[in-house]
Amino acid sequence: MPLLDVQNLTKLFALKGGLFQKQQNFVHAVEDVSFQIEKGESFGLAGESGCGKTTCGKLLVRLIDPTEGHIYFKGEDIAYLKGSALKEFRKNVQMIFQDPYESLNPRFSIMDTIAEPLIIQDIGTPEEREELVANALKTVDLNPPEDFIFRFPHELSGGQRQRIAVARALVINPEFIVADEPMSMLDVSIRAGVMNLLLELKERFNLTLVFVTHDLAVARYMCNRVAIMYVGKMVELAETEELIGNPYHPYTKALLSAVPVPDPKEKRERIELRGRVPTPINPPPGCRFAPRCEYAKEICTQQDPVLTEVENGHWVACFQRG
Repeated sequence: MPLLDVQNLTKLFALKGGLFQKQQNFVHAVEDVSFQIEKGESFGLAGESGCGKTTCGKLLVRLIDPTEGHIYFKGEDIAYLKGSALKEFRKNVQMIFQDPYESLNPRFSIMDTIAEPLIIQDIGTPEEREELVANALKTVDLNPPEDFIFRFPHELSGGQRQRIAVARALVINPEFIVADEPMSMLDVSIRAGVMNLLLELKERFNLTLVFVTHDLAVARYMCNRVAIMYVGKMVELAETEELIGNPYHPYTKALLSAVPVPDPKEKRERIELRGRVPTPINPPPGCRFAPRCEYAKEICTQQDPVLTEVENGHWVACFQRG
């Protein structure tokens, strides 16, 4: 049994219409997405800004409610949990947000910030919580803990703030963490340190990690498998090296062609996409990528391609399939 089994997950956001507008419009942020994640796996969600990857991550930890679909966590459907059952589920999951300065309360000390999940879940006495916070700080290499525990977020560097966010996620000993582009707000010089820290913690605590990113180079370093999303749809899913070495979907090929190559002598053909990303508001039938695809045929504008396994563990939603 996979740790997480997502089936036909959909999230629509209703838009407020005008006074005389009869039709209700919806933003199709995530639509009919299905995948599985094994225990201890690092799973990547990649794509351009606005493709729905962050919304998908928030759905997995139930920060927002799905419109349709199911999310099975260890065999139990948690998609529509409420009240105490939802609170109990959240002992097992945490989220690391993109901007550590925005996600940390500036009025909370580091002690208050990391201890907050313990207080909400009613874990430990005040003395035990202080010890758990100190251990969490040691775990993310903020030593000695007493140098950080009574400081505030504005007194720390960007890398230290992100480590505080990681410590807050780890303090209740979760099984599953969603990391929403945790490197994008950090200086290039300190990104490698935070990436290595996350991989080390994943191995040490046997964590399952969903890594949301727009950078395929980062996804290659961090993830066992990667799913590519485009305007709310999952268009390709495979093991990381298989996806990079043998992409099928035209959008995946275009993304990979934009990744810089460190060898100046190596030349890579750049695939220039025509047109613009279509609006996710009430999108027309057919493949979302069809208006920009050089291989599009009539069927692509009429039917939505289904994610199909073309090789062992390699799934593609495309009528051309390579």
